[in-house]
Amino acid sequence: MTNPNNAIRNADSHEYFAENTPALFMPFYDIQVSGIELSEQELRVNSDFSISFVLNNTGNVASLGGKASIMLSEDSDISRTDTVYQEVSPVYAPASTMTNFTVVVKTPSRSGVYYFGVCADSFNGEVDTSNNCSSPVGVKVVSDSFLPSVLRILLDD
Repeated sequence: MTNPNNAIRNADSHEYFAENTPALFMPFYDIQVSGIELSEQELRVNSDFSISFVLNNTGNVASLGGKASIMLSEDSDISRTDTVYQEVSPVYAPASTMTNFTVVVKTPSRSGVYYFGVCADSFNGEVDTSNNCSSPVGVKVVSDSFLPSVLRILLDD
């Protein structure tokens, strides 16, 4: 090891500084949600379908024990203020890794057009929380009622 008394003399060769400077490791999290897909775009009320999404941890530290929330919205903007429709937990996202998830959920009990998205928990010290919610995916939920079809047939006869 280089003698600290010779630090100035060895400064040009960087010997002292390289041997005595600890490596800096700045842990950080950055969870991104992307790749959201629905198994179908038109569904009946109270029927099962699947939502697939990707959690990408671009940080250098694994995220442990968080959750991903499947969000339901009646508009095309997915945010934490939307209704939490179902939660997936615990979520483990290794550092610098993309993790795929598929979750089976039920459609809403009323017909209409809905938007689903996924928001991941923010972690303390996360460098960018603006990418923790996915883009929306729309789905049309139709009623199981056969009454309109029966009435239409009767009226046409």
